[in-house]
Amino acid sequence: MTDILFDIPIWIPIILALFGAVIFWNGNTRQNRTLRINGASVILIAIAWFALSYFVDTDKEKAQKGTEQLLAMVSHGDWAGFRARMASDVTFRYQGGDAYTSGGDKVTQYAQAGAQAIQLNSAYMQHSEVEQTGTIITVTANIFSNQSAPGSPPTMNSKFQFEWKLLNEGWRISDIRLMQIGDVQDRDLQNFLQRVR
Repeated sequence: MTDILFDIPIWIPIILALFGAVIFWNGNTRQNRTLRINGASVILIAIAWFALSYFVDTDKEKAQKGTEQLLAMVSHGDWAGFRARMASDVTFRYQGGDAYTSGGDKVTQYAQAGAQAIQLNSAYMQHSEVEQTGTIITVTANIFSNQSAPGSPPTMNSKFQFEWKLLNEGWRISDIRLMQIGDVQDRDLQNFLQRVR
């Protein structure tokens, strides 16, 4: 229900506003006060609906923006900010594998070691898919990064899943899954990760 109010495609209020404008125009040309009022009301509803959707973030939008901010923190070396987004029992794993490391401090240290190993310069989300099940939101992010470590490609695509969980202190990441990094195949992910430790 909240998605209908707060996360609508922009074309819906635009069409609604155009419909209201047609009603208002017809009322104006016919000198019909009721049609003018109805048309103006539809236009105002469309504007209010658009404003509500634009200014109020749904939980899914908060998780998506939080993931974008997390990538910016990694790029800028803001590890205190990164740690603050983690749940205390957060786990890091590769796709199809058991937890590789867990705990907010350890996951943060591992992410920092990984960023330093490839000499990460920047990372941003190219595309994402967001799914919500109750108090769990999963953001699947395709990430493009630039790095400058010798022997590393200067740019790389990777895919991660960030599982956000609603806790007393707000939305925090409870699970990070590495799904793809560069051209490394699924079966080689564990060997790749061992080199970062």
